[in-house]
Amino acid sequence: MLFSGLVYLIYERRLYGELQDATIPYSGVDAVLTYLTAFVLEKSLSIDNLFVMVLIFQSYGIPGTYQHRSCSGHLGSHRHARRMILGGVWLVTNFQWVMYLFGGYLVFQASCSCAPRRKRSTRPRPDRCSSAPSRASCRSRVRR
Repeated sequence: MLFSGLVYLIYERRLYGELQDATIPYSGVDAVLTYLTAFVLEKSLSIDNLFVMVLIFQSYGIPGTYQHRSCSGHLGSHRHARRMILGGVWLVTNFQWVMYLFGGYLVFQASCSCAPRRKRSTRPRPDRCSSAPSRASCRSRVRR
């Protein structure tokens, strides 16, 4: 909030200096509203990124002790991330309906992650070596 006050003073009192052949159409209030809108948008996008990372960790079943390794590997691939972002921007710019597709996918994944999970069965799994031919192959694997 303190920085918002500084933005207001700079634009309201025109402390940014003389600009050649350029006009700044912002008043102090407009500049603060623009700054705060961008700030809130960036915060919400960072929360969205956390949500996507949680979905990835849950879908692949990565335990908490290994999540930092996979996250650092994910963050290390900046080139791939840049391509994906630019591709997404191109899709959204050229095909507006893709936004509904992406939004629907995120809502679907959110509902799946909030749904109660079924517990795994505690029944013993059937023996793989129950038939005679498979028993012989199981015995030969155990002896090796």
